[in-house]
This record gives sequence, C-alpha cells and structure tokens, in this order.
Amino acid sequence: MVDLSEDDVACMQQEADDLRSATTTITASDLKAARKNVAAKVPEDADGLMQMIKHFANLLYALFSSQCPMYQQLYEIVKGLRDHSPNARTQLGRKTKASMLWIILLQARRFVQGKMEGNDGCLGEFANLRNLIRAK
Repeated sequence: MVDLSEDDVACMQQEADDLRSATTTITASDLKAARKNVAAKVPEDADGLMQMIKHFANLLYALFSSQCPMYQQLYEIVKGLRDHSPNARTQLGRKTKASMLWIILLQARRFVQGKMEGNDGCLGEFANLRNLIRAK
C-alpha cells in the first residue's frame, strides 16, 4: 500500500469526476438527429480542396506512418496538385472537385477493408486520377 498525499487523492478524485462527466450514452435517435444537421460540402476554392486532402493525408500519416499505402498515394496527389499552376487549380469546377473527393473516399474505403495490397490495390478510377494529376 502506497501512502498518498492529499494532492494525490484530490487528483485521483478529479480524474474520476472527469471520467464520469465525460461518459455519455448515444442513442440511435441522437445519431439520426445529428445526421440531419450535417451536410457534405465541397470546398469552394482550390486551396480548400488542397487543405482537405492534406488534412486527410496528415491523419493517415499520424495513424499509420509514412509506410501507409494510402498516405503514399495521397502524398503523390498533393505533390501533383502543388505542381499545377495556381490558375490551373482555380479552374477546377465544383463537380470536378466533388468527383475527386468521391474517388478518394472510395479508395479510402478499400484501404480500410485491407484491400490495398500489391498491384491491384488501387481502384482504376483512383489510379487514373493520380496519374492525370501527376502528368499535368
């Protein structure tokens, strides 16, 4: 048995209080209500698109390291977009940006399922998107 000081006991009690107050129960109706308030949005400008893709790539890097195949593919896309002129990036239409993000989402689903191994790891659309961006 370890002797605890008053500060140690107070700290332990504070941690227990914090855990009790942070724990909540979410019901299916709570999820439905939250889903109605959230709508998917496409970034208005090219910088917003780049920032969104970079945030996702940074998340993958933080979770899985630089050896993550999905991170490596997104890194190639970011490098390719960065190589385009600012004028070329601003010419991307809303539908084009939405399509790019949708293809990235589909590839991310494939990655999460563990199907991103070997030469057949990327969806054809994703590989085509990456190659078109890198080719300028």
